[in-house]
Amino acid sequence: SLVNQWSFEDGTRPGTTLVTFDVAFHFHNSLHASASQHFFHEVHARLLTAFLKRARQLELERGKVQS
Repeated sequence: SLVNQWSFEDGTRPGTTLVTFDVAFHFHNSLHASASQHFFHEVHARLLTAFLKRARQLELERGKVQS
């Protein structure tokens, strides 16, 4: 199974947001569990990169950030 949880809180500075992203994988098959250790960080990095890219697009669309 795959569980991921995003949480958003007001940042310490005005207009900022603290984003927490937790990911957990669980495999019943020990072979799959072992293999998952090799790609976990890559999956996490891709999810995070996609999130940051989309957040940046939304900020630009709303005029909050200059490109």
